[in-house]
Amino acid sequence: RRASPPPPPRRQPRPPAPPTARARREAALETVVTHRLRVRAPIRDVAVRTEVIGRGALLRRGAETLGDALADHPGVQVGSQFYYGRGAPTGIQIAGCDPRRVLLLQDGRRVIGETDGIVDASSLLLGDVARVELVRGAISALYGADALCGVVNVISRDPPRQGVRLGWRAEYGRYNGHRLRLTLGARAGPRLGVVFTGGQRGRDGVDLDPGTPGTDVDQ
Repeated sequence: RRASPPPPPRRQPRPPAPPTARARREAALETVVTHRLRVRAPIRDVAVRTEVIGRGALLRRGAETLGDALADHPGVQVGSQFYYGRGAPTGIQIAGCDPRRVLLLQDGRRVIGETDGIVDASSLLLGDVARVELVRGAISALYGADALCGVVNVISRDPPRQGVRLGWRAEYGRYNGHRLRLTLGARAGPRLGVVFTGGQRGRDGVDLDPGTPGTDVDQ
């Protein structure tokens, strides 16, 4: 009785080829963005120019606030040096436009707490943010005159699917400069989730001339 021949060796599956530039562009066009009344749509279907800064990019930049996230973004100017007469809020300019004409949203809803029409971007923490959507151009027909130059929409992360998600970060530097941040997310049911984000920061001033009153400045 002849022995049966051994089975042919199995071919190992080839590893998937890396995505091409065209595939990456098409994947980027499938990114879902949030617009007025929290309507979600693929970015390819949006009529206005829209850019998305994902959570990975925010972490690589070490951005703690919305002002940090957009500080080096092309075509966007962030700063408070021009607004000392208004309380020195950190304003966001798009293409040199007045920051009072750039609308800031949180999950599709207007951010309150304006100072002379400017929302302080340094007060918006990014501890538990999924992405930042930047809309360039006039869309005042949807949002009013505040969106004459563009819209910045901060999208929060969803609560965890189960259990609890906890994150924290602490920094300390010279002049007693410090930053503290705490994020907590929990799932209480199939349709109920909670996300809490809090933070605190501060630093001492510097006395330029100890013998002269009124020469303290912030660093």
